[in-house]
Amino acid sequence: MTGPLPLHGLHLIDGRATRSAAPHFHAVDPRSGATLEPAFGDATPEEIDTACHLAAECALEFRDAG
Repeated sequence: MTGPLPLHGLHLIDGRATRSAAPHFHAVDPRSGATLEPAFGDATPEEIDTACHLAAECALEFRDAG
C-alpha cells in the first residue's frame, strides 16, 4: 500500500460501513493541530457487541488454523 489511507469516518463491522447517530468527534493532525474531516461517530453499544462477537468468532478460527 502506498500513501495515507483516506479518512471516511465510518465503522467497518462485518464487512459493512456504517455511521451511527451517536455523538461525533474529529481526529487532529498531530503535526499541525488542525481538525480533520470527516467527523467520526462513537460506536453504539450494539455495534460494539456485534464487533466483539465477530472478533471472538474469528479468533477461534485463527487459533484452530494452527
